Amino acid sequence: MIVGAFSGVQLLSEVMSERSDVEERVAVLYRGVARAIAVPGIVERLDISADRGKRLMARVERAGAAEV
Repeated sequence: MIVGAFSGVQLLSEVMSERSDVEERVAVLYRGVARAIAVPGIVERLDISADRGKRLMARVERAGAAEV
């Protein structure tokens, strides 16, 4: 189910906006899945924002630069 939903999100994003909004659409999908399977108190603490991937990559890059 999740694979099909994720594929649908990507396809719809491609058709509607040439994937310019794929991060936001995936975040909406993840929020829905999290609400279905997680305890409500935990869902509120999860970071499922659309810009999470970019923030994590920036953090990894900074950590890598600090090691050099």
